[in-house]
Amino acid sequence: MTLADYSRTELCVELHGGDVAAVLCELSQALERTGAVPDALATFHAAMNRHYLSDRDIFPGVACAVACTPSLARPVLAVGRCATPLMWRPNDAPVTLVFLVATPTTEARPALLAALTRLARSDGSLAELQAAHEAEGMLPVLERFAADESRMLLAPIGA
Repeated sequence: MTLADYSRTELCVELHGGDVAAVLCELSQALERTGAVPDALATFHAAMNRHYLSDRDIFPGVACAVACTPSLARPVLAVGRCATPLMWRPNDAPVTLVFLVATPTTEARPALLAALTRLARSDGSLAELQAAHEAEGMLPVLERFAADESRMLLAPIGA
């Protein structure tokens, strides 16, 4: 299974918020609109709480937020491109890509986070995500990065 198996076109969004809270709100709302999470506000609060505790850039220009939401049936991934670079953390480089991983348990996230790290370290993949003309162009990039199935406890979207 790949990163794309945990996302869909509607979860690849253009972000317009000017700060971390606004961006996480946009991504949480996209998750709720598609039915991937039942409650955008709960997802947003979980992501913000985690952000204040430990989230960090996974690569210069890329941020990854995690929301542990027990009511989820399976992990899900939203991807956002910032219209203008965003300060994710003080004293860090601004980010232009933000991933929001929503998982039902803490055990369900390591494979997705490892795959996101591989994507961030892969030559050219971040540039491809940024350059993709529309959301449909982002999913093929996500398809190239496998999430270790032995560490995933739940089925991908649509399974």
